[in-house]
Amino acid sequence: MILYHYDVAIKDHTGKEFSPSLPRAKNMRIFEKMRESFPLVFNFPMSYDCNKNAYSSKFFPQLKKATTYEVSLEPEEKKTADGKKGNWNNFKITIQKVNEASLKELFDCMRYRPGKKHEMPTTIMQMIEVMFRHYRAKKYEQISNRNFFSIDEEFAKHHDIGGGKCGVTGFFGSLRPAAWKDGSILLNLDMAHTAFYKTIPIIDFLKEIDDYISFDSTLPPYNTRNFSKALKTLKVKTTYSVRSYKIKELHTAGPRKTFFDFTDDKGKTSKVSVEQYFKKVYPQVKLKYPDFNCLNVGNQNKDVFVPTELCIIDKGQKVKKKLSEKEVASFIRSTAVPPQERLRQINKVAERNDFNRDEMLKALTFTISDKPLQTKGRILPAPNLTMDKNRFEPNSGVWDLRYNKFHNPGELKTWAVINYDSRTRDDTLNKFLNELMSQGRSKGMRISSPFDVYTCRDRNPNPSNDFKYYKEKQANIQLIMCVLPGRKFYGAIKTAGDTEHGIISQCVVSSNVFKCNIQTIVNILLKINAKIGGVNTIVTAIPQRVTGLILIILNFDNFDILNFPQDFREPFMILGADVNHPPAGGDSSIPSIAAVVGSYDTSGTKYAVERRAQEHRVENIVDMTEITMNLLRNFRQKVKRPPSRIIMYRDGVSESQFPQVLAKEMMAMRKACLTLTKDGSYTPGITFICVQKRHHTRLFCDEKYVRTQKNKNVPPGTIVDRDITHPTETDFFLCSH
Repeated sequence: MILYHYDVAIKDHTGKEFSPSLPRAKNMRIFEKMRESFPLVFNFPMSYDCNKNAYSSKFFPQLKKATTYEVSLEPEEKKTADGKKGNWNNFKITIQKVNEASLKELFDCMRYRPGKKHEMPTTIMQMIEVMFRHYRAKKYEQISNRNFFSIDEEFAKHHDIGGGKCGVTGFFGSLRPAAWKDGSILLNLDMAHTAFYKTIPIIDFLKEIDDYISFDSTLPPYNTRNFSKALKTLKVKTTYSVRSYKIKELHTAGPRKTFFDFTDDKGKTSKVSVEQYFKKVYPQVKLKYPDFNCLNVGNQNKDVFVPTELCIIDKGQKVKKKLSEKEVASFIRSTAVPPQERLRQINKVAERNDFNRDEMLKALTFTISDKPLQTKGRILPAPNLTMDKNRFEPNSGVWDLRYNKFHNPGELKTWAVINYDSRTRDDTLNKFLNELMSQGRSKGMRISSPFDVYTCRDRNPNPSNDFKYYKEKQANIQLIMCVLPGRKFYGAIKTAGDTEHGIISQCVVSSNVFKCNIQTIVNILLKINAKIGGVNTIVTAIPQRVTGLILIILNFDNFDILNFPQDFREPFMILGADVNHPPAGGDSSIPSIAAVVGSYDTSGTKYAVERRAQEHRVENIVDMTEITMNLLRNFRQKVKRPPSRIIMYRDGVSESQFPQVLAKEMMAMRKACLTLTKDGSYTPGITFICVQKRHHTRLFCDEKYVRTQKNKNVPPGTIVDRDITHPTETDFFLCSH
């Protein structure tokens, strides 16, 4: 089958192109209007990516050359509240065939042949992805290329998370090449969740932000600025017309005291207030709050003022601003569902979409099963851990620390405590600190009392100044513990400790101080011990017992024993790497930050850090040779020999970047190894693993196995390396221990 690629350009009636800048939903409406208006031309399914590209499995002869079609798009509402007819929008769409590709090329690449390697044809995958998404982009709110949300509560009820926002349930959908049946295309479905603004009047939205707000007078400047930040860029509709606007700001005055130049029907211009204007032009509109701040819904060139009480938040708006702590907590609670409920929701998505009746998928001759794929997996045994000469094996991902000391307890001699939550009383904090020191000593740590415990009563504290004070007071200070009311000051504390003053910090939420729970305290000590140079546990051996199971309907089989190494006799080094990028579309002068950590002991528990600033949004680590060299030298200095094996865990790499990153970074690591010795004889084994966390592949147990499990999840150590994996690459799905 041949797939055809058509270029699409949407222009206004003057011929000015603006398809990339229009909202995706409007582009889709224009494209579908064209197909409806010219049925003799577009007599076969054609998909559209809501931007510049259309695809079909049919060649349209009329589109061999650039052809322009004119369409008129009617507004959703034909008349305004005052009876005036709304405007029609006229568009010109120019469409032309630009490319073609054969599906055979894709399926040839998916059929594994030993010793033969093919790169997946990304162009063809993009074509069939757009064809899969077309119907869903018409029906749902498409937030990204693969996430679709139902504003009409089709999959689950909306959850109120506060602040005029709600948690909305949607789904993720993507077509993936897979190894199943010697190369297949599988549909990856999963639930997706995001926050939307409620479709409520702005007045009610402001009430949800602040219960004590009064609309009888103008807000003070401080409140006006805060509410303006919350409202900025929100799209609103008015109750007196069909027009929609984008909020520029919350104005400093109300309709009664906001004036502008108004030209009447006779051409006479005079200064009128917003209140007077509405009395004259919209006599049916009665303002209830003439003194409350107006909304400025104008643009950079012109201000347009509208009474706040006449505006309603337009539907289908995703929250792009950062959620508050309470909103995040409420959102997470609303999305947490048991595995079997998640599976039920995914099946409901498949049922509602009815993929086998999709005209685009029919055109591709694709058929999709109405049941999830069943495949086999294995449960890898948990590694043996050692603490204080005692060896034990974790069970179901947990192990008991109560009766074991740390493998290598650290010494905490010089430390201080800053209490940033003035509601936490001194006696409560002292009780917590005494329990912390007692539990630490029971784990073998040598902990002295803090040389200072300070409660900060400043409503807007400056952690940097506090850290600077303690650095000057005790030059050899090891750690500062900070008690916080929430996450409000967390970023400022880490910046002060990690980047400004070089002091280790340990944050504790005040609610945990109040509870003084021993298990929580031990978990905090695990962090503190590692931060001050101690070692909590080490991996000493991996058992040879391996259990098999079937996934997405899981039950146990017996597998042959695999030959795992019984211990780590040869020294090895573990590397972890990621590149952090500034926001897309932001200032291009802001660099990306590359960071690599490398272990430097025989148990892989202590590590050094290398970091570099590099060119804006460059994914591969540019200075990988120098970074690897520094980490290898550090390892050799500590262990007295270089590692025999190197394992790299690389995060943040998309599939399209695999070849580029692997080629450049692996080559750089090899170069560093060769230059470590004078004769270039150092060539350790390198395992390069790209780690992806947001792949949306969900594994479920079968009903027989579910009955034996408390939480119904797949057990820790579950690994799947067949059927749902890549048809030619070496990959696997792992639920870690």
